[in-house]
Amino acid sequence: MYLALSDEQKMLAQTVRMFVEKELPSAKVRQIMATEDAFDERLWQKMAEQGWMSLTVPVEFGGLAESWLTVAVLFEELGRGMVPGPFLATVGLAAPLLAMAGSAEQKARWLPAIVEGKCRASVAYLEPDPSYELDAIGTTASEVSGKYTLNGTKMFALDAGVSDMIIVAAKDEGKVGLFLVEKGAEGLTVEILGGMDLSRRLARIKLKNTPVEKIDGCNDPRQALEQALNCASFALSAEGVGGMQWILDTAVAYARSREQYGHVIGSYQGVAYPLVDRALDLTSARSAVAETRMLSPPSSKLTPVYI
Repeated sequence: MYLALSDEQKMLAQTVRMFVEKELPSAKVRQIMATEDAFDERLWQKMAEQGWMSLTVPVEFGGLAESWLTVAVLFEELGRGMVPGPFLATVGLAAPLLAMAGSAEQKARWLPAIVEGKCRASVAYLEPDPSYELDAIGTTASEVSGKYTLNGTKMFALDAGVSDMIIVAAKDEGKVGLFLVEKGAEGLTVEILGGMDLSRRLARIKLKNTPVEKIDGCNDPRQALEQALNCASFALSAEGVGGMQWILDTAVAYARSREQYGHVIGSYQGVAYPLVDRALDLTSARSAVAETRMLSPPSSKLTPVYI
């Protein structure tokens, strides 16, 4: 847990942990992971009822616009329980991006739906070209009489297979632009890909003259995308800390209960010292996440993000 948490943040951590322990025992987690899309609609709605979808959504659109330290508390507990589904894609990436880059009408249409659990969203920016640089984007936007279409292929879009809406980064007159693609759009193909993380699915997205809506609520879509990716990296890091905590807790519990030669194995230096090293690694990782708590709240517009 992070230092100097407020009472509300401590209560949030406790609430999330109790929810995960009740709703997602390890057998249930494995069951969901074994499905094609690693998604459970009933679980998603229950999470929405808890109000967790609202943390990165501005207040004027039904959200809470919480601090990123609060967001870290939530994602750490979800990571501790290895909660499957499109929470990172929707709450950690797409919602902040739409909040920063969308027009008032676009935000009013989609963000309340995210808060209510009625919309799942993803962001597609990577290309078959093996580069994380936004300059490598090859997907192109074409405009005729104010209407846009996209052509290209995107790779590794988080949980795009269960998303109702995908924000796609494409070249618009030589610059990075953002476009909104709705599920089932003409010329849109979403192919589920395998991955090492079974709690979420990656997807290849093909766009062939696909009608889209330009996201035009900010002057610098590229900067908005970079900030949103930083936000997602932050959330993913907090999630990873939660996973590390579960691993350490499980290993320590086993070391305290397993006996060998008349003693619990945790009493042997060969077991105890590596566990201490891992505890130090965990503390360092959590401190690194906490250092980024100066992230601007999701409701702000293109202010510096410190990652």
